[in-house]
Amino acid sequence: MLLGIITLSNPNNVPLPLLILPFLLVFFIVYQIFSSILYRWFPNISRQFRGWLAIVSAILPVLLLILQSIGQLSVRDLLITLGLLGGLTFYFKKTDLLS
Repeated sequence: MLLGIITLSNPNNVPLPLLILPFLLVFFIVYQIFSSILYRWFPNISRQFRGWLAIVSAILPVLLLILQSIGQLSVRDLLITLGLLGGLTFYFKKTDLLS
């Protein structure tokens, strides 16, 4: 379904929700994959922190895909995205919101 939406749609002729749908599907699929990997490899960390890591791990490829689709992806953007997600992870870990 995702591949069909991406290849058969013209961004100029489809409504906005249909343009956002592939990115949401990619996020959900990557989130589920990372969530299962973290559950199997790291069963001793808290469920909340495992969920946060899965969200951060799923957001990164989606953000990079969005930047690539609008022609704005560069090394600088990759470093900014990694720094932003790393900083958020550090902040939430230090504030005990993910204990």
